[in-house]
Amino acid sequence: MNTISIQCVHCHKRYNAPASMAGKRVKCKHCGKVFAIPAETGPQDEGDAGLSAIEADAHDTGTPVGSVAKSGSRTGAAVTGGGGAGKLGAASAGYASRMARNENAAEIDFASDSAPSQNFRPAIPYAFPGASAIDQLAPPILIILGLGWLALAAYQSASQPAGLPGWVGILRVVLYVGLCVGLAFPLGLWSIKNASRNCRFMLPRSPAKRALASFALPFTLAFALWLSGQSIGMLITGTILGLLVALGAVWFLFRVQPQEMPVAFGGATAAVVGSVVIAYFVLFGIHWVFAAAAAKSGANTLAFSPVAPTFEWNVPVAGQEDKLKPKKHLVINDTQPSTQPDTESITFPSNNATRPSATTQAGTQPYNPDATTTAQPPVDPSKTIAMNARPGTQANPQTLPPGTSTGPANTATTNTKPKTATPTEPASPLVAKVAPVADLDEGTSLFFPSGPGNVVGTLKVTPLDETVEFYSGNALAKVKTPPDPFPVEKNVQQHYVLSSNGDTMARMVAFPQLGVQLVNAQTGKELKQVPLDTRNGTPQLLGFGPAENLVLVWTNGPIAKPVIEVLNWRLPTPQRTTWFKVDPFERFASNPLISFDACQIAVATLVNGEGGIDLYDLGQGSPERKPRTLAIALPRWNKPVGLAYGPGNTVAVYFEIEGNGVMYAFGAGGNQPVHTHTYRSNRLPYPAGSTEGFAGRPLEYLDANEWVMFGRSIIDTETGKVLGELGVENPKAQRVIDKDTLLIQQADPATPGKSQLVQVKLKPDMVTAKRNEVRGIKPGAAGASATHP
Repeated sequence: MNTISIQCVHCHKRYNAPASMAGKRVKCKHCGKVFAIPAETGPQDEGDAGLSAIEADAHDTGTPVGSVAKSGSRTGAAVTGGGGAGKLGAASAGYASRMARNENAAEIDFASDSAPSQNFRPAIPYAFPGASAIDQLAPPILIILGLGWLALAAYQSASQPAGLPGWVGILRVVLYVGLCVGLAFPLGLWSIKNASRNCRFMLPRSPAKRALASFALPFTLAFALWLSGQSIGMLITGTILGLLVALGAVWFLFRVQPQEMPVAFGGATAAVVGSVVIAYFVLFGIHWVFAAAAAKSGANTLAFSPVAPTFEWNVPVAGQEDKLKPKKHLVINDTQPSTQPDTESITFPSNNATRPSATTQAGTQPYNPDATTTAQPPVDPSKTIAMNARPGTQANPQTLPPGTSTGPANTATTNTKPKTATPTEPASPLVAKVAPVADLDEGTSLFFPSGPGNVVGTLKVTPLDETVEFYSGNALAKVKTPPDPFPVEKNVQQHYVLSSNGDTMARMVAFPQLGVQLVNAQTGKELKQVPLDTRNGTPQLLGFGPAENLVLVWTNGPIAKPVIEVLNWRLPTPQRTTWFKVDPFERFASNPLISFDACQIAVATLVNGEGGIDLYDLGQGSPERKPRTLAIALPRWNKPVGLAYGPGNTVAVYFEIEGNGVMYAFGAGGNQPVHTHTYRSNRLPYPAGSTEGFAGRPLEYLDANEWVMFGRSIIDTETGKVLGELGVENPKAQRVIDKDTLLIQQADPATPGKSQLVQVKLKPDMVTAKRNEVRGIKPGAAGASATHP
């Protein structure tokens, strides 16, 4: 009796059956499911049937045909027959009418189900050169590459932010690899089996291993890129790349034919996208559980989410406030620190640049702001002492109980009752009037022109829109026709800027294309949208430069240097007037900084671990221009606390290291400091707590003779001594309107989140008298200033 060898399409168990059962439906004894035996296509002798079956088995296992014939057929004659219904070695071959009996297979009977039979296409390997080797090697390689890369990416992601313990890396490895094996693999295997049933094709051997190989690497691509790029955009990019890999792996490893691709590829796509989306929400749920447990415990030690670096972690670290804010007092008193900076206790060398890129220019101009001041020579480096020099026996006002006197300059007691948000009487002898301008809602920030002027913009950001209002005039008043609220631009790095005269506002937009929107600050009407070329990289708006042209910075990856671009937006087709590369820098309130005349830009940069202040000309010229690098000599580089331009493009920069401070003042032409003022930790030029919550530029020139710091202290530029405080509580931002007028945003102590914009009018005669006093100039002496210039 002729017999045929068949295979269950569900569990792949092999059986022997009479040839007369071809086209019938049978039930598998192993899994209990019903499947159809391929029907006969025409008369064929036993030798032909045996040859077709043996060749199909040889292609499926990669075994030479001759060796299979010796063990898989009854006689050697079975391998010598020819003709018949065609060979199964080719992908286009039909089904054999009979297959040789397999001695190792079990017998099978007819199924009780009498439903009509269906044909299942055998799993036929591809026949191009090397296909057999790839078919055997691809699954283990893809599995090792996918799971190994995912484990490595998950573990390394825990080492990027500081403040995470070692167990976080292990946790992430378990979570991500577990989701790959427990979620992506089952979904992928289910999609392939579903396509096999619907399209009636047999699965090759080891379908589970092939499914894990097909879907492990795509899952890894999505989450490895997400962990490294730390953005939803990278997660989407990784998912798209992984989908391409999954479709190629399913096509080859499961031997999908063209007519089966829509169903098979559609299921694979759903499995890849579905596994990524479900895994993301599972991870977010685990993150939420950790956050809730850490907040409830009150002993949180994690600074970031233990699940993923992109999830926002708002749980405070136990004891972090005391560790990070040692200067914070519950109540800030109205006393001012000593007007004498302790310049003999700590000295910073200032006559040599520390970076190889620092340039030395001949003809350094002496700093001589007026006839009454004299240039201070650079400090001798031989007199430099360590940063941690003992502060001596002088008491530190930050460590004394409230109300304790620390010297002649600090005789007032602590004010234990907060002042009202609208002061009626000036609290400083240097201030003539403090006038409120506007009450600001929570989340409102200020932005100012690049040059001095009586214009200011307020920005309130909500999840849906951004509301801008302008205040201008000699006595600041709100502009009557503010612009309509702007939609939030989620795909740009937003930065609102005003032109030097305050007439034009610029902001970034992403719709309908990336560009800069310009608005008239007086009428609130849009003037123009300037498109930007995304091939240049990622743009950020810095401000307005020469002739009110736009100044932008382009970044293109972590390796390429940033590019400063000046763009003339008034032309019918905006044109670049100049561009040049700068060293990498960190963006903060004072960096980069455009000068008052808009012709120069200062950038605090970092080159090979060495920092410095580079000054670039914004005018037209060669893009390969060299900066004027200011000589900053510090024990180690730390980003400046404040960077300020003054009259005539003078520059001041203030640093703090280990609680000690140093102020450098540079003239208009040279790169060597003309003044260096140092401050010990207990004699900083501003009261304790001044830095808390301050969001604007901490340092600004009031004029050539005075600086204003943190909206609190007025400092003499020549001696570095504090002339006095402004008496404004809780300042958050400051801006110099003119030499006698300041604009300050102060927090409202009575209403958390609220703030107030106030205008501070100084007493010129009192400022001048105090300046003469700290400089040792007696009243009426030659060279004494009678008025505040």
